Amino acid sequence: MRYQDLLLMRFLLLNIGLAVLAGLAWKTGLVDQALESGAAVFLAFMCALFAYGWWIVFYRLVGCTRMLNSMEKPGAGENRVKEFRDISDGRWANEVISIKLHARVMPIERIALWLKSLGYLGTIYGFMLAFGGVTSESASNIDMVGPMVAALITGMHFALWTTLCGLAGALALQWNTTLLDKGYSHLSSKLLAEGGRQQGGGP
Repeated sequence: MRYQDLLLMRFLLLNIGLAVLAGLAWKTGLVDQALESGAAVFLAFMCALFAYGWWIVFYRLVGCTRMLNSMEKPGAGENRVKEFRDISDGRWANEVISIKLHARVMPIERIALWLKSLGYLGTIYGFMLAFGGVTSESASNIDMVGPMVAALITGMHFALWTTLCGLAGALALQWNTTLLDKGYSHLSSKLLAEGGRQQGGGP
């Protein structure tokens, strides 16, 4: 089996597993609990951000497999190498291909970092909601204890669910990014080998 086919199969299996986990969360009522925590808008934004990052991974992965496929065609490797030559002096440099390929992964890594940051932000905001109404006066007044406890529970739910969803989304995106990075590493080795062959004047 070719590496590019194996790469797509790994991507498919990984995301099927993630979809199964998401389905189990829905079936067991965890999704409903998250939506009832008061963080529905916050969570919807994080889901949209994750979907955007996942789409970039998918788009880049398909592009990577196409480039790997094209490298197997006679004479195509030379054209691919030209795309990654150092335009400043025309020489082949290992750093050039590493930087250019890593630049395609960086936006996805940034989105994963944003998901984590949003999760932590939700944690802080949830604790602010939870403890915002807790005062010495409300704690000593039996009539105010009920609303205070309700606000405390609501805030804690908000904090915990936003943290969980942010970290889970970032982790899932990082797993997909790892596959993409491995694909680019394989492509990098092929381009470097082709570039060395051209410099050495090999067949």
